[in-house]
Amino acid sequence: MNNVLCNATHPPTSPNLPRWSEPHLTAEQGSRSNFRRCWRFGNRLMAISLLVFIAALLIGYQFNHLVSMPVEIAAHIGSMILPGFFKIGYVLRCIGRKHLGEVV
Repeated sequence: MNNVLCNATHPPTSPNLPRWSEPHLTAEQGSRSNFRRCWRFGNRLMAISLLVFIAALLIGYQFNHLVSMPVEIAAHIGSMILPGFFKIGYVLRCIGRKHLGEVV
C-alpha cells in the first residue's frame, strides 16, 4: 500500500489518483518543470503588478478628484507596495531562467 504512490515500475491503475502520484516524470524533468513554472509565475507577477501599479498611480495622482478619499489612500499605499511585488516577480523570473540554463 505504501509503494503505490512512489513505485516507478508499476504506474497507478486507478483513474481517481491525483495527478502528482503518476510517476511519469524523472527527477530532472520534474525540477525543470518546476523552474519553468517559477519563470512563468515570475513573468505573470511582474506584468500584473506593473499594470496595477500604473492604475494606482493614475488613481492616486491623476484622477484623485474623481475618487473617494479611502480609494485615494489605498492607491497611494498600493503605489508603495506594488513595486515590491514586481521585484519579487523579477527574482522568481531570474531563478527560473538561471536553472533552465538561459541567460538571466
